[in-house]
Amino acid sequence: MILIKTYEELDNWLEKYNYFEDGHVLKIDMNPFVISIGMLISGTYEANTEKEILSFEITPINVSSCDYTPDFEPSDDHYIESIEPVEVYGGVGLQISGPPLLTLIAESFTISENETIKSIFKPWISRRDIFVRAPMQEIPKPDFWQQEFKKLGHDIVFRYYAGESKPLQQLYSNYVGFFFQLENRVNTTNQGIFIRNCSIEKQEVSMGFQQCDPDLDSLWTALTIILASIPDVKISCGNCKFTGAEWKRKFARL
Repeated sequence: MILIKTYEELDNWLEKYNYFEDGHVLKIDMNPFVISIGMLISGTYEANTEKEILSFEITPINVSSCDYTPDFEPSDDHYIESIEPVEVYGGVGLQISGPPLLTLIAESFTISENETIKSIFKPWISRRDIFVRAPMQEIPKPDFWQQEFKKLGHDIVFRYYAGESKPLQQLYSNYVGFFFQLENRVNTTNQGIFIRNCSIEKQEVSMGFQQCDPDLDSLWTALTIILASIPDVKISCGNCKFTGAEWKRKFARL
């Protein structure tokens, strides 16, 4: 157990643990007031793999101020942005940037290292990002996307941010930075589905896409079906990995 009485002491301790960036608030007890926090010390974030979290208990002594928004469920699945020291007169303060957002000022803190927690990374699927890899001789040409979307009932164009649609003959073979957008939505939107990565190395194509238009759910679903139909594709979404067939069985809905 260590006793923290100054800003400098707290800053030095937090710095050793990288200010708990992407750390956890594991538990908050109000009587007595104890905050349990943790940081990942082992694990890859991949779904259903093991992780180890080193936990600590922070106990304030003579609290003078506490601003806390308790609209979350503390757990090792909940990530915070960081914990920062706060400069105050006649005491020491800390702020957890979250959620939760918690600012705590006290005369001092005691900090004790607690148990190492072992658990499993729970699977989660992103609603905005998808990445794929597949053996291919070349990056799919722009007309490939236009034709495949057409088969699924969507007339799409390529456009830059807030830009007009681009004729296919004006597109480069590598069209990273463009958006897919429905032809009838170009004049009323600025974005679409962002093409964030498209590269080839040793006859393997890597592609990444981001949903930047909340009203394009059906086009996003169509994109995932197109990607899942590429032979021998490997799909990464959230912290999960799928073959094309696995993705279609679980998620493909039109």
